Amino acid sequence: MIDILKLRTFVVCGIMAWAMTAAGQEVETYKLPFDNVMDCSMMPDMQHALVITRTPLLKPEYAYVRDLKQGKNLWKISLKDRDLETAVTCEGVIVSGELTPKKPTVNLYETLSGKKRYELSIIPVYISEEDNVVMGYKKKTSKQLECYRLSTGELLWKADAAPNKYGIWNEHQRIAPNRVVAIAEDLLLIDTEKGVMNHKPLKTDINYLPTGAVLAAAASTLIGMGMGTITGTYTVTIPLGSKLGSINSNILVGNNTVYVSDRLGLYCYDQELNEKWTHDFPSKTACHADIRMVGDTLVILNEGYGVYEDHNARYKGLLVGAGKLFYATYNPQTGDEYSYDPIKGNWNQEQCGEHLTIETERFFVPNAEKTEMIPVNRPAKSLAIYDRNDQLLVVDNKDVTVATIPSDEVHHLMASDSRYLVFANKQKGNSIYITDPSRHIVNHIEANFINIEQMNDKLVIMTTQEVRVYEM
Repeated sequence: MIDILKLRTFVVCGIMAWAMTAAGQEVETYKLPFDNVMDCSMMPDMQHALVITRTPLLKPEYAYVRDLKQGKNLWKISLKDRDLETAVTCEGVIVSGELTPKKPTVNLYETLSGKKRYELSIIPVYISEEDNVVMGYKKKTSKQLECYRLSTGELLWKADAAPNKYGIWNEHQRIAPNRVVAIAEDLLLIDTEKGVMNHKPLKTDINYLPTGAVLAAAASTLIGMGMGTITGTYTVTIPLGSKLGSINSNILVGNNTVYVSDRLGLYCYDQELNEKWTHDFPSKTACHADIRMVGDTLVILNEGYGVYEDHNARYKGLLVGAGKLFYATYNPQTGDEYSYDPIKGNWNQEQCGEHLTIETERFFVPNAEKTEMIPVNRPAKSLAIYDRNDQLLVVDNKDVTVATIPSDEVHHLMASDSRYLVFANKQKGNSIYITDPSRHIVNHIEANFINIEQMNDKLVIMTTQEVRVYEM
């Protein structure tokens, strides 16, 4: 939902321990005097931080703005029993969400004083500091998108652009200054200064027809970790005809191209949403999917679920098995299909657990001497799956394991510039490597972190107890 410049790169929870090597010198350390920190984000001025704390169950969360250099809290606000979201910008702190089902809100608070600059009565779907805009809907049933100036709350324009059934967007991607592509009810191209420029119809929801379903984890878990949860443990009866939503992929942006899929097919558009090619999927197979570019090949993992959208609050937002799992590869220029492989789904639950969790990102491991980060080779048509023993298994299309990697060795590229690359362990959040552009390790930091940010040529690492700043 939120697209903020310098917004946190990644979040995992833990406590901290450090081991320093040669480079990436530590510049400053700031203590956090809380024993219940859930999240921490550095403000753009590099002096203040937004700290989110959580009190015991059934009590509200609080957001504190803390002056790190002076070592004092400036102000705090209740997050209303965890129903509100926060983000930091140069303008201040944004708090958004639903105070009640009938009162959605976006508030901007000044960093130093905590004074509320404005309040907008909208469900936010897109917030961009780069474009200085906030977009949203008055209510879930509204079909009119409203756009406001982030810094002032001034209304810029209104346009017909229906959201999904929750009054939000399924997906969005900023593709250029003042340009965003979004999956709402349809695929939209929006000029943030002028309004909706183009739209293409999509099939992003379906009527549920079987008599039962398996529910998996909450959608936020999937999106937040960049992984796919395929099967779950809660067996319930879903009424015939119930709506399943989010039957779409992520938006993948390439060189003047936009790739996206829905229930019916895979599409390639230029950045004005003019169609370049379409590939039709086999009937009733596709549901939520993950699209990636691997080298010069377009790959899609259809993850076989939709999101329950009907009126039973107990199940709303949960994942429901639908469609068929498959892995396919394509020519990104023409849409020609290289391969199409149904995923059987007969995974060894004793080994992989009841939840089939798939790693979709490129990942790296340190070599035996801890001198270099090595990309893990994943053969064509293979999947990477976490098992019960905290290992990542690379499995080929015949269900044969070709590699086994302990999860604490799996690292992802988190930040980079012309001089350094930063790799972090996302599964456990306990290890960070800084390398040169050739991936030779110059610094290894052992830290159970909650947040990593790259700001002003510095690396900021946050734990539940400290904020540490390293010179890059």
